[in-house]
Amino acid sequence: MPKRVIVDIDLSVVAANLASEERRPVDEQEVRQWLLDAGFRPHGGRWIVAEPDLGQLDPSEVRSLDDAPDDLADGIAANE
Repeated sequence: MPKRVIVDIDLSVVAANLASEERRPVDEQEVRQWLLDAGFRPHGGRWIVAEPDLGQLDPSEVRSLDDAPDDLADGIAANE
């Protein structure tokens, strides 16, 4: 199983980057859906993701990054 990380994501920066790619405004709900579709799972205002999938974010979109505790990471993996 890939290592899991907890990420604090700047949703406004993600929205701006997606809007640039989409060439239209993107709201927070669309950003959240994009994150879910990309394998991110919400957790207490932050997001959990497998480390290999973290590369879907631009470094400017990441405020902070921590290893997910094993018990938390296992629970997320079981729900996928």
